[in-house]
Amino acid sequence: MTHPTLTPRGFQTELAALAERLRHHVEQHVPGFSTQPEEQARRQHRARREFHFFAKTYFPHYISKQDSVLHTYLVPDRNFSKH
Repeated sequence: MTHPTLTPRGFQTELAALAERLRHHVEQHVPGFSTQPEEQARRQHRARREFHFFAKTYFPHYISKQDSVLHTYLVPDRNFSKH
């Protein structure tokens, strides 16, 4: 089975199309992420300051109801950034 040769321009075109399909899929199937710039900025600002919010927002599949001993040890004051 032979594969057609993909030119650099063709690669860029296919990559852009894939990015658009993934973006559309996330917007349709991932709840809670607004595409409004003001709301994105607020969420990102809060995530930089609150470890628990960051973890629950961006990694809910890794976070249980109770913090692990490791998380408490790594981020005892719950401040992810001092900005």
